[in-house]
Amino acid sequence: MSPSPERLKLLAKLLRERGIETSARAATIPPRESPGEAPLSHDQRRLWFLDRLDPGTSLYNDCITLHVAQAELDPPAFRAALEELVRRHETLRTSIVADRGEPVQHIAAAIELPFREVDLSGSEPDERDSALARLEREEATRPFPLDTAPLWRATLVRLDARDWALVLTMHHIVSDGVSYAVFAGELSRLHDAFAAGQTAPPPPERVSYGDFAAWQRARADAGPDAAKLAHWQEVFAREVPALELPYDGTRANAGQTGAMLFFRLPDELVPRLREVCRREGRTSNQLLLASWFALLASLGHTQDIVTCIPNSARDRVELEQVIGFFVRTIALRVDLSGDPTLEELVKRVAGSSTDACANGDVPFEEVARLVRVEQGLEREQAFRHWFAHMRDVVRPLTLGGGRGSYRFVDGGHARFDLSLIVDETETSVKAFFEYDAGLFQRETIERFARHWTETVRRLLHEPKTRLSLLREGLEASTRSEATGLKRARRDARLHDLQRVRRKSVQPGETT
Repeated sequence: MSPSPERLKLLAKLLRERGIETSARAATIPPRESPGEAPLSHDQRRLWFLDRLDPGTSLYNDCITLHVAQAELDPPAFRAALEELVRRHETLRTSIVADRGEPVQHIAAAIELPFREVDLSGSEPDERDSALARLEREEATRPFPLDTAPLWRATLVRLDARDWALVLTMHHIVSDGVSYAVFAGELSRLHDAFAAGQTAPPPPERVSYGDFAAWQRARADAGPDAAKLAHWQEVFAREVPALELPYDGTRANAGQTGAMLFFRLPDELVPRLREVCRREGRTSNQLLLASWFALLASLGHTQDIVTCIPNSARDRVELEQVIGFFVRTIALRVDLSGDPTLEELVKRVAGSSTDACANGDVPFEEVARLVRVEQGLEREQAFRHWFAHMRDVVRPLTLGGGRGSYRFVDGGHARFDLSLIVDETETSVKAFFEYDAGLFQRETIERFARHWTETVRRLLHEPKTRLSLLREGLEASTRSEATGLKRARRDARLHDLQRVRRKSVQPGETT
């Protein structure tokens, strides 16, 4: 039975949101002329430029720990699997060098494997956990010189006889969230084959990242898409108002350190999220993104908000299994005027995000330039917030018959003033705020997490709630929390004072 027109329309809409073309396309990406080098992709150029402004930074390190329990891991097979992975993926042998002043990707024929093994199995549990945390922090904060390959490293940690952790750190210029899934999946399959004495399974059909970058550059050299550029000129024709959040610090303290706050939505909200998506014909990304806009509107008291979101450039089948940086940054602007209900807000966010993703291959720098030229350099404050939603993007190791899990490592930095990253699986919705510690105290971010959770709950259970009513409820909650905190601090001071007085009373005296 063929799908109905309504289902085909919904499928096309979902594909457009992910940046996947549904119309007929030109021939597949051709191989580039020079196999040893390639131009930088649009987004690689942006990261390279930022690195030149602040050399020696670990700001764009991405670190994740892949844990596998009860696994029959074979260390020699694991190392052989890594070596095969390096042979298959150019980005694992890539550095960024200047050629006559122009940055290019240099792909080495071979590299020294950036791999080491650490054995913590003889340590006590508390000591072992502390040692692993120190190792994670060291790996996350150690910079990569972009002109020296490779731009990744891996540490295999033995925690117990059959428990292992792989601390994997990659510079964002050669990776993205999907890359970690490709890395973990392919590494698991290769390890199991080698451990069983078999040959390596054949790789999937795909092109190299360098071929993609060369193809993208050729399209850009042909000139910008006038219609897509006109879309962004219309979006940013109006002045972008400042979004002033309840900062604890001043702008002078920004950009020095960052932190992450991990939390999760209550389990009972997960099936409700699935139910609402099915009933309303929405994606969980649309609903959770709308909740982010609702939170920013409540905190910043503005009706016109811009936030940055990612959009995947993996819009072809041959790019799905490639390790590389395919994330395009999109500036999403949503009008929240008229005191809409949360239900109406979802419609506005869905419409705006669909249009933005359909025009998402205009480089972010072009969009930022429009704001700078039309509204002044200071308007770049419009691009200080980020929301990312991942649905089964990162995958755990599955090697050796073990149970896999993963966690993101806090590298002590923040790429934006405030970011919310949502990691959704079939059974849970985990999230973390990455925030500038010079602007926000941790207790403020904890309050934001509670407020976002309440916003999601309202959206799922009380979608007719208007933004003004949501804001009033969150503000009342903030006042109540502040009153409770003051009372707790006062009681603690009284307790301390009484304790000091009791200690100062001499025998036979009374207080």
